[in-house]
Amino acid sequence: MRIRALCCGALVLGLLAGPALAGVIEVSISPVFQVVPLSNGTATIDILADIPEDVAIEGFGIDLTIGGAMNVSYTALDVVIGPLFDQAFAPDGDGLAGLVQPPAQVWGDDILLATVTLTLNGLGTAALVPGDSNPWPGLGDLTEGFINGGFVPVNYSTGAIQVVPEPASLALLALALVLRRR
Repeated sequence: MRIRALCCGALVLGLLAGPALAGVIEVSISPVFQVVPLSNGTATIDILADIPEDVAIEGFGIDLTIGGAMNVSYTALDVVIGPLFDQAFAPDGDGLAGLVQPPAQVWGDDILLATVTLTLNGLGTAALVPGDSNPWPGLGDLTEGFINGGFVPVNYSTGAIQVVPEPASLALLALALVLRRR
C-alpha cells in the first residue's frame, strides 16, 4: 500500500512539474533601445522570439503597446510579418499575427516574428511593450498567444525608443542661446 502511495505521489508530482520543465518562448524587441532624430520621420524595430524545439509553434498573435510619452505610433499597414510565417488575420487590427502551413512548425533562436515601422510623432521616450491578451494557459483572447496544439507560456521583454531633436536644430538652439546672452 505504501509503495502504491509513493508511486501515485511521484506521478502527480511529475505531472505538476512537467509544464514547468517545458520550454518557454522568449520575445524581445530589437534594438532594445534606440535614439532617433524626429527628422527621420520613422524608425524600425524587429520583434524576435527564441522558441525552444519542444514548443515549436504553428502560429502566433501578439500586441505591441506603446507607453510613456506615446510619441510614436503604428498601424497594421506598418507591420511586416517575418519570412517563416504567412500573415494572418488579427481581429484587433494591429496586423501582428502569423501562421505556418501545416504540418510545418517553427523553432529556433532570434526568429523574426515581425518588423514594425514606427511613425515619429514628437519628442520624448516611449516604451515598446510586446505582449498578448491570452495569458498562458489560454484563458483570454483565443486569437492571441503562441500555439502548438495548445497555448505555450511566453516571457516578454520590453524595449524603448527616444525621439530627439535633429542635430541641426540643436546647433541652432545653442547658437540662439549664445546670441541671446550677448
